[in-house]
Amino acid sequence: MNKQTIINVRASNTGSQNLIIVSSDISNQYQLKNNLKLSFGSYSARFKLSVNPNLAYNTMVVPVSALVPKSTHLHMWSTGNNSYRLGPVIAILTSQSGNGSKPFAGRPKFFAQLISHAQKFGVYMFVVTPNGINPISKVFTGFTYKHKKWYKVSTPLPDVVYNRVPSRLYEQQKKVRWAKSYILTQNIPFFNRHFLNKSELHKIFSKTHLADLIPKTLKWAGDKKSLAEAIKDYGMIYLKPVHSFAGHGIQKISRSKNGYIVQSRDEKKNKPHVFKSYDDMWSMLKRRKKRAMIIQQGVDLAEYNNNIFDVRALSQRDSSGEWQLMGMGCRVAGEGRITTHVPNGGRIAPISKVLNQTFMQQDEMINRSITKITTDVPALIEQYYGYSFGIMSMDIGIDKSGRLWLFEANSKPMEFDEEDTQNKSMQTLFEYSKYLTNKR
Repeated sequence: MNKQTIINVRASNTGSQNLIIVSSDISNQYQLKNNLKLSFGSYSARFKLSVNPNLAYNTMVVPVSALVPKSTHLHMWSTGNNSYRLGPVIAILTSQSGNGSKPFAGRPKFFAQLISHAQKFGVYMFVVTPNGINPISKVFTGFTYKHKKWYKVSTPLPDVVYNRVPSRLYEQQKKVRWAKSYILTQNIPFFNRHFLNKSELHKIFSKTHLADLIPKTLKWAGDKKSLAEAIKDYGMIYLKPVHSFAGHGIQKISRSKNGYIVQSRDEKKNKPHVFKSYDDMWSMLKRRKKRAMIIQQGVDLAEYNNNIFDVRALSQRDSSGEWQLMGMGCRVAGEGRITTHVPNGGRIAPISKVLNQTFMQQDEMINRSITKITTDVPALIEQYYGYSFGIMSMDIGIDKSGRLWLFEANSKPMEFDEEDTQNKSMQTLFEYSKYLTNKR
């Protein structure tokens, strides 16, 4: 998206509902003609053209009826046949906040970062909840961010909706389900539709060329027998909540000469619990089990400076609708920790440095293999579900032999700590949204 195609747009009384006024430079740059068609989100109309040489440089004045913000910078591009579009208009869908003092749920700092970045590219982005969707007037009322404040705005139906409903619990709300259904009935491109389920990954890839990437995974009914059998088969296993994030609730169980060792991600001191017998261990575990869990085969992960590490990668569909790797980096666990998540004591490390020190001659081959996985995985997930996800992060482990393992794929990734990757991700999100807008 070229910043030279960003214009200053003002909504004002032009003297006629079917008249737009432009500065001379815009008229010349785009070679505008009378009776041009202008679109902003779902709003579209033909306009008479007035060129005003006295109007401020790079300025267009549109009638208030177009529902364009009073004053903003928008990307403008030709769609052919004397037709032009402003935007694109992207709605970030989230849920209503349970806290009356907050207008919406989710990650406001991340949303503000996205919106601020969008403004630099002439993209109109705002946050909307189901309460802000009016199916009768076909107007979305939500919030945009400017000058470090949130402002209420109303727009026509957007060109694209990016789903950032923050949890599976919120996704099951009646209003959220209605909003998602309404968006789809209006044929508005909509991604990413839902969270991915950890227990489904094995099913998705079981009959593909990536089957060997997935550690053996099974739903755990909470029974004593199946857990004992898994520990016997693999020697080490992980118990993971089906609906968790950032490693919360994970427990590592391993067999040792002296019995069984249990480590928990949520233990503040991260001290292993040692049990002489399976029955002793079971007495502790059955008290803790309160939610749906999976049993996952343990992997003997490679170590960097005596701590385990894994790779976090981010892939997205680009301006041509193709999956591309945005970037990847290593997350190194804190001393004695069982997960690599930064909030749990993990740290960031450059992937080139980690792979070179850990695998030496194998490092380039492993890097190429990871890069290929990062585009194959989301494509196969989309094939399984039958619709686009657009953006996906992956947690990839490497064992001590150099074998790759896919631990998780996340359709609603957190912000990337590496600034270059995060900036590239945001720009690609806008470019993909323009691609979807042009396809409509």
